[in-house]
Parts: sequence; C-alpha cells; structure tokens
Amino acid sequence: MGLRRAAKTEEAPAEVDRATISEKREGFDKRAAGLQDQIDKISSELHGLMKEYKTAPASRKMLLKRKMQSLIQRRKGFEKRQKMITAQSNTLFSIESALDQVETVSMISKELTEVSKVIKSINPEGISAQMDQMADMMADIRDVTDDMTMAFDFDDDMMGVDEELDAELAALEQECIDEAFGAASDPVAAVSAPTTEEPATSAPVAPVSTTGGDPSEIDFDC
Repeated sequence: MGLRRAAKTEEAPAEVDRATISEKREGFDKRAAGLQDQIDKISSELHGLMKEYKTAPASRKMLLKRKMQSLIQRRKGFEKRQKMITAQSNTLFSIESALDQVETVSMISKELTEVSKVIKSINPEGISAQMDQMADMMADIRDVTDDMTMAFDFDDDMMGVDEELDAELAALEQECIDEAFGAASDPVAAVSAPTTEEPATSAPVAPVSTTGGDPSEIDFDC
C-alpha cells in the first residue's frame, strides 16, 4: 500500500493550459469591473441621500437613514467580492508571468544546447588550416598587386627626365640669355669686340693713260 501511495504521489504534474488561464483571468477582470460599476452606483445614490437627509424633516430622516444603511451594507458586500475576484485575477496573472519566465528559460536553454553542439563540432585544427590558406592567398594577392603597380609606375629616369640635368640645362640657358642681353645693351663692347672675318680685297685697277693712246696698249701689270 505504501508503495502504491508513493507511486501516486510521484506522478507527473498535469500540463498547464496557458489559454485557459488567460480566459479565466479575463473573466475575473470583467466581473471585477462589473462590481466596480455597482459600487459606483451605490456611492452616487448615497451621496444624493445624504444631501436629502440634511434638509429632510425628522419623520423623513429616519427612513433615509435606514435606506442609507442598507446601501452601505450592499456596497461593502460588493467591495468584499471585488477584492476576492481581484486577488484571483492577480494570482492567475502571476502564474502567466511564471509561465513566461519558464518559456524564456527553456528557449535560452535550447539555444545554449545548440550553441554547445556547434562548438563541439568545430575542429580547431581545420580552422587553423583554413586561416593559413587565407593568409597565403592574401599574400599572393598582395604580390600580384605590387607587380602590377611596378609595371605601371614609370620612374623619371626611365622617361628620360633627370631633375639634375634639367637644372643644369636651365642654368646654361639662362647664362646664354644673360650674355646676349648684356652684349646688346653695351654698344662699346659690341664695337671693340674683335671680329674673325678677313677684310675683303679689291681687284687691281689698270692705270688709264692720259696721252690718248690706244686702249689696247694699256699695261695691266702693276
């Protein structure tokens, strides 16, 4: 008998229906709202009776007093029922919150389990080999890029442009310009400058006889 009782007590708890709990809580909330309407109506009626009680005659005051006492008792009953229903609604709300937390924890646990499986399936050596391959591939790409850059990067010397030679040529050209302008601006220097050309020689002129002789007899030898 003891074993049977123990077996009964170890039975798995019944699964909680989330939808049923939500429906019950909504029903409790509606009932609590209806009771609140009744309470407000009684409070409004009591307020009117109090105004009438202040100006009523003595014979009328006794009747109003009994009516107000009856309404106060009814209101207390509604308030008591409302508190009970509100407490039940709050309890169901707490259960719903707990179920939400349980679902959240369960989802997190499942995700962690999946992550753990993925981590266990990872081969560190394989990853290291892949990283090495990627590093080699990147190095090859850099080498190809450098070669292409060198092929299109013409140096100044290769293009026949030498900065030092350009500077010397520019200086020499400036000296020539300075000398040319200096000679043109100094006429004395231009006159006294020696010339390398030889003076032109004139042809010998035959003497002309004044005696009126024959021109053919003129002696051209000097």
